[in-house]
Amino acid sequence: MAPDKPFSPDAQASTSQDEVSIRVLVESLGIGLAVIGPDMRVLEANACMRRWFPDYTSQALCHTVFHHPSRATPCENCPVRQAFADEKMHVHEREA
Repeated sequence: MAPDKPFSPDAQASTSQDEVSIRVLVESLGIGLAVIGPDMRVLEANACMRRWFPDYTSQALCHTVFHHPSRATPCENCPVRQAFADEKMHVHEREA
């Protein structure tokens, strides 16, 4: 199944076949996936995340688009801040 939108709206036209394959895979996942930078801005979000969070816009602060009501500051136990602090993977799962 082809994705309805590319994983990154700023994706270069000259991507390798491996990169294209990875992007198609990420877009077709049945789970939400977002890439968040150290400044808490959402760099990329897959189709599932865009469907769950229709107010998402590129470069939005994660705590303003992925939380309802929107938060003014990052979460207290933010897995993104933890990951940047200790360079380990942290996951945050919520049920709808």
